[in-house]
Amino acid sequence: MKIAFICGSCETGVDGVGDYTIKLAKALSIKNNKCLVIALNDRYINTEVSVDEQAIQSSSYSSSFYFLRFSSSTSWIIQSKKLFNVLSHFEPDWIS
Repeated sequence: MKIAFICGSCETGVDGVGDYTIKLAKALSIKNNKCLVIALNDRYINTEVSVDEQAIQSSSYSSSFYFLRFSSSTSWIIQSKKLFNVLSHFEPDWIS
């Protein structure tokens, strides 16, 4: 199963929702699920940070756990286009 989680921030130790989202995604990935955690309003980064975005877009999943973090300074237009593109390629069964 492929699951995408959307939260505000993924900075460890500063956002409780993000911390628990990452813990849940890691636990699910151990059970052979593919998980993508997307942070839409991450105040702790200056630029967009993406882990294995190329793997997501090419569907060559070498891992079972991915991050996509958007800085809070990134415009919503850029975020929404990128988010749509990544979700289209990832094709999640569930979005939370």
